[in-house]
Amino acid sequence: MAAVSNATGLLPDVPGMHGPKADLEDLLQVYTPRSDGGIFQTRGTVDYSTGNIAPGIFVIVYSSDKRIQKDMKFITHADGPYYLLFRPYHLCDLETPQSVAEAVLLNEVTVTAENMYSEVCTIAKRDIRKGEILKGIGSADIFGKIYNRQQAQELHAIPAGTVNNGRALADVAKGGLLTRQNFSPDTSSFIYKLREEQDRLL
Repeated sequence: MAAVSNATGLLPDVPGMHGPKADLEDLLQVYTPRSDGGIFQTRGTVDYSTGNIAPGIFVIVYSSDKRIQKDMKFITHADGPYYLLFRPYHLCDLETPQSVAEAVLLNEVTVTAENMYSEVCTIAKRDIRKGEILKGIGSADIFGKIYNRQQAQELHAIPAGTVNNGRALADVAKGGLLTRQNFSPDTSSFIYKLREEQDRLL
């Protein structure tokens, strides 16, 4: 969802997103602003559902234009102004290597991001002690949580991809955020150097 956010400019409504258990028939009621009966503080967000959606993907769009509403009612059978677009499958196992091949062989891009709007920050999966060397994504040590980039920068959060073989500078309780104050990444790693280069470009 951070990749989607960075490609579109849509932000997580709250750190980690909401992730409610909303089934397909409930999406239009749940994934709207609070002012319209939903869960979001505003329009223009990224989020996910733990309901009966997988392996599908969905987008909820809004329009107040009467002409578009007429067309969308024909397409989606909804009265609006919110409309659900749902695809009951997600072929990421096929789409990802295809995107890699297109980039290498055809010099084509799948997604471009001129700015960075969201960051996957690092959360302690267990109590971490000062001096411990941590493993990265998929380990028993940490997991990633989406924040908007401004929040991540203000918190001095450690990007999840740069954690492997870094050292804890202080104790971090389970559920705590890894920051520059309590964690030191392995600055010799290739991924850390790539991240430094990305930050320079941004």
